[in-house]
Amino acid sequence: MPNSDNTFGTFNKKTQILSQVDGSSTNHADVDAAKSFFYTAEALTVFDECCTEIQWSVVDSTKLKCTMTFGTKGDGDIAEADDWAETFNTRKTALIATPVKSFSISNAVQNAPAPYEVTVTAAGHTFASNDAVKISGVVGMTELNADYWNVDSVDGNTFVIIPASGSFSAYSSGGTVTSAYDNKWANNPYTTEDSTDHLF
Repeated sequence: MPNSDNTFGTFNKKTQILSQVDGSSTNHADVDAAKSFFYTAEALTVFDECCTEIQWSVVDSTKLKCTMTFGTKGDGDIAEADDWAETFNTRKTALIATPVKSFSISNAVQNAPAPYEVTVTAAGHTFASNDAVKISGVVGMTELNADYWNVDSVDGNTFVIIPASGSFSAYSSGGTVTSAYDNKWANNPYTTEDSTDHLF
């Protein structure tokens, strides 16, 4: 349910249409199904707590349309904390920056010769084959610190990645592995189109 902060009016009316990417064409039975497809529960909470007015609809059974406006907690020069649109943007940015999965790396070993697969140890990880992961902060085997790798296989606390070519330096210490594209804002990747065809 949207907040009721409209004492000083509502501002920043915005309408967006979300479309699926990667060739997806999931049909949505209703608005709730579409919202859950595109957004996490945390993201939907941000909409409910920050938007003063909001309306959703399904477009062509595969897209989600949203019109929203924001109130303020005062008039004149508004600090970010008192402007619901800015609060929305800040909270959205924080959730986008937070990966769904994050685990500490304790070891990495590369087999030689080719295919030079690397077995990475990250206790308690929940990755599966074909997951895209991002590795950062590794000392020694710095070649692992890249935007993303595809997980080839998993076995308990380890997972295997296969570099395209070449041998890596020896692992020394540290590192974090996170889900590469999954964050706490979106359940599935999407593209956004701004629209002037508002729902209210």
